[in-house]
Amino acid sequence: MEKIKISSTRKLFIDMYFVIKVYYYFELVDKAKQIKRYEAIKETSLDGIVLMDIKQKKIIDINKAIENLVGLKREDIIGKSYYILHPKEFKNYIDKLFEKTLTKGFGIHPNIYLLNHKTGEYIPCELAANITNGIGIAVFRDIRERNEIEKKLERISRLYKLLYKVSEFINTVHSKEVLFEKTTKIIVEEGGFSTAFIGKVENEKIINVSCYSKEGSCELLKNKIFTEKNLFTAFESIKQNKIYVSQLENHYISIPIIKEKMTISPIVFPEEKYVLIIYTPEAIFFEEDELGVLKQLSIDITSALIGIERKLEIEFLSFYDTTTKLPNRRFFIENLEKEIEFAKKSGNKLAVIVINIDRFKNINQSFSYTAGDKILFELGQRVEKILRKRDFIARIGNNEFGVIINNVEAKQDLYFVISRIRNQFTNPIEINGNKIFLSLSMGISIFPDDGENKEEILSAAIAALKEVKNKGGNGFDFYNKNMKKESLELLQIESELRNAIKNKEFVLYYQPIIDIKENKIFGVEALIRWKHPEKGLIPPFKFIPVLEMTGLINEVGSWVIDEAINQIKLWSKKYDITIHVSINLSPRQIVNKNISKKIIDRVLSYGINPEYLILEITESTLMENIEDFNEEIKLLNSYNIRVEIDDFGTGYSSLAYLKKLPIFALKIDRAFIKDLPKDEDDIAITTAIIRMAKSLGKKTIAEGVETKSQLEFLKKEGCDYIQGYYFSKPLPVDEFEKFVKEFKIK
Repeated sequence: MEKIKISSTRKLFIDMYFVIKVYYYFELVDKAKQIKRYEAIKETSLDGIVLMDIKQKKIIDINKAIENLVGLKREDIIGKSYYILHPKEFKNYIDKLFEKTLTKGFGIHPNIYLLNHKTGEYIPCELAANITNGIGIAVFRDIRERNEIEKKLERISRLYKLLYKVSEFINTVHSKEVLFEKTTKIIVEEGGFSTAFIGKVENEKIINVSCYSKEGSCELLKNKIFTEKNLFTAFESIKQNKIYVSQLENHYISIPIIKEKMTISPIVFPEEKYVLIIYTPEAIFFEEDELGVLKQLSIDITSALIGIERKLEIEFLSFYDTTTKLPNRRFFIENLEKEIEFAKKSGNKLAVIVINIDRFKNINQSFSYTAGDKILFELGQRVEKILRKRDFIARIGNNEFGVIINNVEAKQDLYFVISRIRNQFTNPIEINGNKIFLSLSMGISIFPDDGENKEEILSAAIAALKEVKNKGGNGFDFYNKNMKKESLELLQIESELRNAIKNKEFVLYYQPIIDIKENKIFGVEALIRWKHPEKGLIPPFKFIPVLEMTGLINEVGSWVIDEAINQIKLWSKKYDITIHVSINLSPRQIVNKNISKKIIDRVLSYGINPEYLILEITESTLMENIEDFNEEIKLLNSYNIRVEIDDFGTGYSSLAYLKKLPIFALKIDRAFIKDLPKDEDDIAITTAIIRMAKSLGKKTIAEGVETKSQLEFLKKEGCDYIQGYYFSKPLPVDEFEKFVKEFKIK
């Protein structure tokens, strides 16, 4: 038999040639057996099969799939012209396809319609046809589902393009009006929609509407779209903070944009609610991933709104604490200097009281960091309430407040102030139904008795506070000269650290990072430890602050970089697997110019694959130094050295910066991991970070994972890498290599 020629770009849906051969074969041999075989092939096919007498153009056989597709019984089709299968208006088109197939002997047609006589529906199909010995066979494949998938892919592609275009400009706008005008225009022009509105929701009304449309007057369209039913659903989407896709009257999407009450400066920005309404004349059924893109659009617009207000109030942020709305440490120091100068001229005394919340870390761990912030705010409010107008309070540390008391005539005056402060906390602070009693420690110094300038007076108050803490806290003490011992101890630690550098007493421990999708070791985070010759292994929190304060961190940081790169080189030779090594860069290192060039030089001199080295920068440090470090990150990336953001979620990153910067991964702060999967806020934050990272093409790492339930939740949400005690604590080199061996066996 002659071999059927079929285009290599498509496969025939079934072996049509075989079907035709079978059809003729039973004419010559065992007919009953061959008929059964033919019927089995025909009736089990999911595609519609039609056999036709080419000369008479009559249908001689069909299968059950054709009956279902065209909505007719077999007896209503057999003996009829093939026109019965198709809509009447396609007659000329069908004739052309028939002639074309007749000429070639075969044909594949990617888009042809069948008519369902029951429903009137036009069913798009893909047709494969073949003609042999006067018999034509046509195989129809229903492509409705495929078309829907293609439409969805096209739609989501437009949505991502829309999101990209919006995120490109939002960081540069300086007014809400321009933000809304540009956003609505992009939604229509890039998203393929007909009209877009953004309006403020206030007292069950939508006001200050910004609109862009390709259908005509926005005012006329507002009357058409803002019906009572549609407005109701728009308000519901705001109340529930969820996207609503309407299929009633007009087809539109209602997307809430909620900017929460902001306390980033002394000026309190109230909560603002906006709604983005996108209109399209055709019904659209959005799926979860598409809604996710629209939600990200809402997040980007919200971020831009916040950015606009932050730019307007940037001068306040330099001098005020965002959590308590009180002056910050910088403002406190400047004000203390002024008050000391005034006291010198007037001959008066002043006092500094440093207030510390005892066991504040336990409060954060027990009730969440949000509860801790509320306590800080409440403390500031209660203390400020009992101070005189000339007095001054500021937040000067994590859980420390500084108070300046002017015109002090005697210590008795300060006892009175201290008593009033303590009395403010005889009643508990209530947080989410929990009554929390605060224990406070206070250190007091007096100018000019305890010092001649701002540095000496503040240091004296801090020394007095440390004395109270050493005695167990929950008390107060005045500075005395014996407290200088504390300062001497600090100098002693600094001296020992200098010796540690000289004597090479530092060592790196390595905590494994696991790829949970591939179930393999991705790499490690290098963590510094101090192997003191007499005190043993000292954890970093006890000496890193001193290194930062003295500037020794630059020298120690350089050692860490060298040691980590050298370890990469050793492991590259030892193992057939890739072990990435992450190292932390401190704020002091980042502000030093040419840090990137120094790291690149080290990588090149050691001859390692630069992709194996990952640099970790905390979110707050990055955003504080974004202008300076922007080019540094790009330079590192050009050499394939990756950068990831540590403690992500605790700072305030700009989405526009995240999109533009070549960041490898976002490391979710352990504060959001520890209460998973029970705490709803942590679930929402962690899920949002993972989804945002995916939309930006970045990986996510969860640190502080300690339980199986945390691991399973993160795996389910699509987190890429896991780090924490669930797999391993930080290990010295030899123990980590043992871990690698055992993990490979598992």
